[in-house]
Amino acid sequence: MDSSVFDTPAQLTFCFLFADGTKELTIQIVSQNDLTSVVYEKTGDDIELYKRNGIEHHIVDNEEAISIVWFYKNYECVIAGDFTVENARKIIYSIYER
Repeated sequence: MDSSVFDTPAQLTFCFLFADGTKELTIQIVSQNDLTSVVYEKTGDDIELYKRNGIEHHIVDNEEAISIVWFYKNYECVIAGDFTVENARKIIYSIYER
């Protein structure tokens, strides 16, 4: 696992990279001062909008990876990697599982 923290006046970003030599999974959490200025780049339309715990999670195709993107309060959250849409749903479900 590799991790980084970037602190600027506009935002605080936490990045985590998990790799096993053949596949990678990235988790990024950004604390924004102003969520109205957030733009997330993607190559096409949402593959799916998955609502869980009242929060909309966008499952998108971004280049060669699937990304899960959602916003909670002033946080922008992204999980990206080489996984299927079905696995993206399972990831979202597992975040709120207790």
